[in-house]
Amino acid sequence: MAEAKDNYAAGEKVNATDLNQISQNVNDAGGFRDDIQAAETITALRPVFLDDTANQWKYCDANDTTRLNFDGFALEAGSANAAMAVQLSGTVRGLSSLDVGKKYYVQDDGTIGTTPGTYVIKVGVAISATELLIDKTTQREIMVVASDNLQASADTERSTNNTSYVLGKEIKIRFAGTVRVKFDLKANWNGNASGYGKAIIYVNGTAVGTERTNTTETYINYSEDITVAKNDLIQLYYLSSYSNRYGVIQNFRIYFDRYFAKDYVVNAD
Repeated sequence: MAEAKDNYAAGEKVNATDLNQISQNVNDAGGFRDDIQAAETITALRPVFLDDTANQWKYCDANDTTRLNFDGFALEAGSANAAMAVQLSGTVRGLSSLDVGKKYYVQDDGTIGTTPGTYVIKVGVAISATELLIDKTTQREIMVVASDNLQASADTERSTNNTSYVLGKEIKIRFAGTVRVKFDLKANWNGNASGYGKAIIYVNGTAVGTERTNTTETYINYSEDITVAKNDLIQLYYLSSYSNRYGVIQNFRIYFDRYFAKDYVVNAD
């Protein structure tokens, strides 16, 4: 495809083909999205993030630990389940009363300001009173540490009569660190004399946990701390002893607390 004209003069009409090509180039570069729905009512020019689980935009909030991510700015008001235009990079225009040269952060009410909220979520630098250059490069990394605080769950009871391991549960983790994984496992003998269910924690399709075996038809709860990287898939695979019996799982749950990674590492003391 030929390159779009880039030397239009003031007052000159823009060719539709050129305008479409320019828009496509922006989309291809990842600077703009208008094909994803809002999860809730969001006002224009508010900082937002993409909820990976729902695949929907949500507003950022510096004192809500479920909303500490930042991906871009809503370019228009959006209502729940309606597609919304979001700018992911470059210069956001149409803001007001910005302090030129100052860094801006998400506030505890979801707006932006020159001082961080409860948690530090940097969104950019003001380049004029109405324009902000998006900057995500210097945010401190949020880490997680295993705890007994429940953060995510997939509780539905599932069963399999496969005698080889199959995927039963999966939860995506947004931050790196350690998490506590708990789940229930039992056997269903299906009218036979005996049998067992087995389960093991995987990360991104690779076994990382201890293999668990339950020979009874009563649930046993298992718990294990595992190390994860940002955006890892935490999974539970399971199987049955025989094809005419079942392995059964439920209450696959992830527990952790969030904290900010240190800005330094002492290598020698």
